[in-house]
Amino acid sequence: MLAGILLFSVMISAADFSNVLLTVDNIDANDNPALVSGETVAFKVYFDSNIDTANLKVRVEVEGEEVDVDETTSDFEVEAGHRYAKVLTMRIPFELEDQVSDDAVLNLKIWGGDSVAYTDSFDVRVQRTSYNVDFASISTPETAEAGKLFPVTVVLKNIGYNNLDDVYVTVRMPELEIQKSAYFGDLVAIENDDDEDVVSGRIFLDIPYTAKNGVYTLEVAVKSDDFSTNKVTQVVLENGFSSNVFVSGNQIILTNPTGKLLVLKLVPEGNVRLSDELVVIPAGSSRTVLASATGDFKVNIFSKDGLLLDSVVVPATSTGTGGNAVAVLTVILAIIFLVLLVVLIILVTKKPEKKEEFGESYY
Repeated sequence: MLAGILLFSVMISAADFSNVLLTVDNIDANDNPALVSGETVAFKVYFDSNIDTANLKVRVEVEGEEVDVDETTSDFEVEAGHRYAKVLTMRIPFELEDQVSDDAVLNLKIWGGDSVAYTDSFDVRVQRTSYNVDFASISTPETAEAGKLFPVTVVLKNIGYNNLDDVYVTVRMPELEIQKSAYFGDLVAIENDDDEDVVSGRIFLDIPYTAKNGVYTLEVAVKSDDFSTNKVTQVVLENGFSSNVFVSGNQIILTNPTGKLLVLKLVPEGNVRLSDELVVIPAGSSRTVLASATGDFKVNIFSKDGLLLDSVVVPATSTGTGGNAVAVLTVILAIIFLVLLVVLIILVTKKPEKKEEFGESYY
C-alpha cells in the first residue's frame, strides 16, 4: 500500500506541466529540425500549468560533440488551469571543425518554485551555413611607412557547407584612396575532401609618400560569386620624409627613396634665392638645390599637391675655406648615404614589385 501511495504521489507531481510543445523556428522539435551555424534560432515552449507557483524557469540546450550552447528565461509565475508560452532565442555557434554537419541533442527543462522539474530531449541536426569564410589571420608590419610598399598577409578558412570558387581579396585604405586586389583561388569544404580548406596570400599596398603620420583604417574584403564579407582593422602610418632631406652649407640635398617619380616644391621664407623651386627627382636618386641669403633662413618643402612635407633651416652662405671643407665632406657623406639607400631600395622595395608582376598571392 505504501508503494502505491508513493507511485500515486509521483504521478501527481509529474503532471505539474502537461501538453508541452517545443518548436524550433516554428518546426515541431519531434520532427528532427536542422540548426544552421551562425543563425539565431527562436525556441518556443508551450505548456499547461496544473499548479500555482513562482520562480519558474525554462531552459533549452543544444548539446553535441562540437556544439554546446544554452539559454534560460528569467523567473516567472504560473497559475493552475492556464496555458503559457515562452520564447528563447539562441545563436548557434560556428563550432563544426571537421565536418559540415553533425547530430546533436536538444534538451528542454521546466523547473523551479514548488514544481517537479519537467525534462525532455529531441534529436536535431547542426550544419554549417551554405557559404562562409573565417579570417584565420590578417598579418601586417607594426607600422606602415609613407612612400613604401606595405605587405598584408591574409589567411582564409572555409567554414561554410559548400565550396567557394574563384575567391578574390581586396585590401584598401580608404583615407588614402588606395586599394589592391588579388586572386586567392578556390576554398573547398572540408568534409570528404583531401584538399585544404585554408588558403593564404599576400597583397602589397603602395603607400603615398605624402601620407601623414596617424592611424588609418585597413579594410580586407573577400568576394566570390556566392559570398562576400569584410573585416576592418587599424594601421599606424609613419612618414619619415624628413630623414631624406639634408642640409650642407648652402645646399639642400633632396633624396627620393620611393619607387616613383617625386615632384617637390620649395618655398623659402624671407629674402632668399634658390637655384630651383620646383624639383623633379627620379626614383632612387637625389637632387641638390643651392640657396643664398645673408642670414639663416627656413625652406618649406611641399608635395606637388601642396601638402607640407618638411621644413629645414639653412644657415647663411659660408665664405671660409674651413666651412667649405666641412660642407664638401658633408655632401660626400650624404652621397654615400644615398648610394646605400638606393641599394637598400633595390634589395627591399624592388623585390616585392617583381613578385607583383607574376601575381601577388601565394598558396
